[in-house]
Amino acid sequence: MMVERFLKVSCAKGGVAEARAWACAQLEGFGWPAHWRPDHNVVALLVSELVTNAVRHASGAVGLRLMWDERRLRIAVDDSSTVLPVVRPARPDLPGGHGLNLVQRLSGGWGVVPRAGGKRVWADLVPG
Repeated sequence: MMVERFLKVSCAKGGVAEARAWACAQLEGFGWPAHWRPDHNVVALLVSELVTNAVRHASGAVGLRLMWDERRLRIAVDDSSTVLPVVRPARPDLPGGHGLNLVQRLSGGWGVVPRAGGKRVWADLVPG
């Protein structure tokens, strides 16, 4: 059975922090198996990176979804940009370029799906 939660993210100052706090609070309402529960800190970081990218690089509405289907927790962010994200080599001497590298390292997989009027970028956390 799939459990899904949705938040329309504010693109104003503080919107990313609100999305992060909301996501961590929502984790309490999912039916986690006895052997696994996602790390709140990892969820917070993935939400921060994905929502920040959407707010920074897209215009218009941003939506955050958390979806649990007993195989994975999917963190998905919808935005109105058709530009697909690209993992760039992170350089310690330059800002930026670290977000998707972190998503790639911390998640059990991530991707992007073009959608009418934009895209959905997602990252999965899977029971170990």
